Amino acid sequence: MKQLMIMLLLLAIGFSASAQQLYAAVDTVSSEDKDGNMIGELKWGYKNMAGEWVIYPVFDHAGKFHEGMASVGLLQDRKTWKYGFIDETGKLVVPLMYDEVGVFSEGLAFVAILNIVWEDKPADSQYNKIGYIDKANKMVIQLPEELSKPSAKCYYKGQAFNSGLAKMYGSQPAQCPNLQPIAVYKDGRVIMMQE
Repeated sequence: MKQLMIMLLLLAIGFSASAQQLYAAVDTVSSEDKDGNMIGELKWGYKNMAGEWVIYPVFDHAGKFHEGMASVGLLQDRKTWKYGFIDETGKLVVPLMYDEVGVFSEGLAFVAILNIVWEDKPADSQYNKIGYIDKANKMVIQLPEELSKPSAKCYYKGQAFNSGLAKMYGSQPAQCPNLQPIAVYKDGRVIMMQE
């Protein structure tokens, strides 16, 4: 029994030592503009608890790690954000292709590719692509087309899964009164929620 306890203790110590805790941190990164002038930009990366850079600052957005994955984003052409996910080594596991992302919970994360007509961006498609992906970037749950039609910047935003259920609400509730809250189950069922 004593040997079993010692083995479990050593296993626990080894596990906690191998799982590093990372936190998002910002730093000024110097680069050269098109005219050859040096400019400084704020970029996000991740440090360990000793304050050492583990993932160097290259992102314009860095979310917290959940289930070994963190959302990261880059601002493109100074107005369009694209988000994806990295693992704890800094490897880009899910490409920077989404307009909105959530956090991983129960192995899934909310994502959205929005095809809404914004000021100067025409819609690419008749529908948004909204749902939940797994860690391999496979769309596991996708909202049906009738719930994904772009309409005056109104679309569904998803929360994290909790006990096999995720709630989704309109992106701007005051401006999107016809988007009733819905519940999404991990098996793909979608039901309207009572308010």
